[in-house]
Parts: sequence; structure tokens; C-alpha cells
Amino acid sequence: MARPDAEGKRGIGNSEKLLLSLDNAGTEEIEQLKEKLQAQEWDLEIQCQAMQEALGELEESRNRYADLYDYAPAGYVTFDDKGCISEINLAGAALLGLERSRLLGMPMTVFLDKGSYKLFLIICVHAD
Repeated sequence: MARPDAEGKRGIGNSEKLLLSLDNAGTEEIEQLKEKLQAQEWDLEIQCQAMQEALGELEESRNRYADLYDYAPAGYVTFDDKGCISEINLAGAALLGLERSRLLGMPMTVFLDKGSYKLFLIICVHAD
């Protein structure tokens, strides 16, 4: 099954071909071409509606995930490849004693003692 966006592009291309053939068409042929164009328009509208519904479902899913992450009772932290905080939930920010907005981009190592610092760096190196 073709992807909706590919089908839409194909539908537009077909519509352009139909319009070009109008120059040499008679009345009956024009009516047939109009019907084909109308059918293609309906197909595109259905595809557009399906894509909008899928987008809405995707947004709902993302919002549910964000809520689960943000309001989890345990602290969760996501790091970038350098060990800096790229995401942190509310519990994690509370544990570190700073607002989330101030924590983003900070290296986690500033919150660790020397023993944990080395272990954290080893974990970061092997995380890939």
C-alpha cells in the first residue's frame, strides 16, 4: 500500500494530466474528466482527513508520555552524549534542588562526588 503523501502526489500528477487533455476533448469526454477529477479530489480529502486523525492520535500519545515522564514519583533524567541533562522530570529536579529550566544543559557531574563521577563517566562511555 502506498503512503498517503505519495498517493496525494500521484493524484495531483494525474489531475494535471487530465487538465492537459481537456484541450482536445469533446463535451462527453470533459464530463468524464470532471468526474475523474472529482473522484480524485474526494480521495485526497479522505487521505487528508486520515492524516489529520493520525496526527491528533500521535499528539495525544506524546502528551500522555510527557505526563507520565514529568509526573512520575521517581526522578528521571535523560542525558545527551556528553553527560549533560537534556530532559529531567519534576521529581528529578526536586532531588537536585533546582528548577528544571536551570538544569537543562548542565553536566550531571556537578552533582556527583568523586567516586560516582568516575562511574558516571564509564557508564556514559559505554551507553552507545
